[in-house]
Amino acid sequence: MYIPPANSEYILKNKLDILQKLNDDISSYSVSGDIVLAGDFNARTGVDHDFIHNDSDIIDDCHLDYILDQQIQIRHSLDTITNARGKDLLELCVSANLRIVNGRTVGDSLGYHTCHKYNGSSVVDYIIVSEKLLE
Repeated sequence: MYIPPANSEYILKNKLDILQKLNDDISSYSVSGDIVLAGDFNARTGVDHDFIHNDSDIIDDCHLDYILDQQIQIRHSLDTITNARGKDLLELCVSANLRIVNGRTVGDSLGYHTCHKYNGSSVVDYIIVSEKLLE
């Protein structure tokens, strides 16, 4: 997938909330199976969590359908900056029970940069999967 930068003319002209549209698609397709997303999200997530850290296993009668987030390996990234789109992407990951693969696998255990430009390098390209596929 390719998501244009948040300040692109296309996004501004069409007043698109592209991550909301993606969230709607994830909700629709997740009933059929697991989700795998890959591409340029134009989002910088730094090393912030894509799951609820120290999610409690104390569940009361009002929240019996609540699914606890697995306490998974912390994600590494050489890009330590989180921007607004990155925060929104992390929130989508938490709400849809998706996890970022970058920085968690053999071959990318450091979370290498995926974008190199004249003014610096960043991580904006991701593979994101349903939590149970992370293993």
